[in-house]
Amino acid sequence: MKFRCTNCYYEKDIPVEAEARFVDKYVNCPRCKQKSRVEPDSAIIHASPPPIPATAKRGNLPLYIGVGSGLFVLALVVLIAIVLPRSPQSSSGSGKFTKTVNIDDATTISVEYDRDRIYIPLNTDYHDCVPYENLWIDVEITRSGNRVEPTAGLFNMDGKPVEVTCKSSNPSICGCISGGGRAVALRPKSPGKCSISVEFMGKEVKCDFEFMQVPLRVFDDDHEPQKTVELIKLIGFPDEKKRVFAEEPGEKVDGFPHQLTGVYEHWRYKKYPGLIIATSSDMVIGIMTE
Repeated sequence: MKFRCTNCYYEKDIPVEAEARFVDKYVNCPRCKQKSRVEPDSAIIHASPPPIPATAKRGNLPLYIGVGSGLFVLALVVLIAIVLPRSPQSSSGSGKFTKTVNIDDATTISVEYDRDRIYIPLNTDYHDCVPYENLWIDVEITRSGNRVEPTAGLFNMDGKPVEVTCKSSNPSICGCISGGGRAVALRPKSPGKCSISVEFMGKEVKCDFEFMQVPLRVFDDDHEPQKTVELIKLIGFPDEKKRVFAEEPGEKVDGFPHQLTGVYEHWRYKKYPGLIIATSSDMVIGIMTE
């Protein structure tokens, strides 16, 4: 059984033991976060205004479904919640990094991202193993204090179509893809530091990132998840363990998005500040930079 989101075209196989938790229910798409209903005949997630989702049953074995696999979202991205000031600035309040650059007297480009230090696992396909929230730079273009919305990824600037572009200072560490004018997607490739420049009308906003690799492997399409006993032998016992329960599909606990309901343990290590390792049934199922 497989589901495919008609909003962002994300696809993922659903294990047989997990089918009952998805069929004919409203769930969050792991990538675009659109709540949608899975139809039992086609198992396709159809985007539609959802009702309040029913609480999932307890006691089911959770299985991490990787996020970010396949085509990147070109249209719907998380909207920036606050209007950024027009003067050039950079800040990191409330766990967010925001930067704004003036294009001209009336136009600005602003970016926002969660973290400048992002942990990546041993998996070679990082974008399938790092949560959606850690891999996006949100972009906003404003003119005369009003947000300008793109059409087919292009902005109407006095009748001239202009697009947001991006480039990496070191593509071997992290690549980037412009996503429909509203965001830039990160494509981590190896540990190290690099800058991602978001460009518009000859001006750019530079975002600095450091990708730190941790010696663990998470669930993906090609490998079995790493056993927690193997993790402990590699990096030692966790300094903190927290038992949590996800009551609804897509629910965030400690900011960690769990796509299936169930009981998890969140592990933290002092030598990896900000890293959450999610485990279940003696397996490493995911990591996130909080």
